[in-house]
Amino acid sequence: MSVITEWLDENKTIIRLYYEKKWDWQDAIDAHVEANRLMNSVAHFVAVIIDMSATNYMPPQSIFKVRELSYMRGQSPNDSGITVFLDADVLTKAVVNFIETTDAQDLPELTALFARSMDDAIAQAKKELAELNNR
Repeated sequence: MSVITEWLDENKTIIRLYYEKKWDWQDAIDAHVEANRLMNSVAHFVAVIIDMSATNYMPPQSIFKVRELSYMRGQSPNDSGITVFLDADVLTKAVVNFIETTDAQDLPELTALFARSMDDAIAQAKKELAELNNR
């Protein structure tokens, strides 16, 4: 499998989806299914870090497939909708921004953030989760 899904912290509040060098859309879909399964195993909100630090690859049909992955979010009641993209390239950022702009009213409530280091990604995820829990 070219996308690894795992808990990033002991409290099980952050899931990391680690995209390895060469991956395909089925790998990404399977990883999101596993992320939903993990979210369903806890009783609190969970954020997701999409870790692209080991790849600069995006398979064809990115707009359609990223849209599909976006619609997979919110399937767990514990999905916070918070996603931090670690080391996303320009294409990934453009696709995410395009989908947020064009599909905003149809998507589950999602927050997309971008980070350049794992420490920053974790800090952003924790900050957003704290704000969500304080509402």
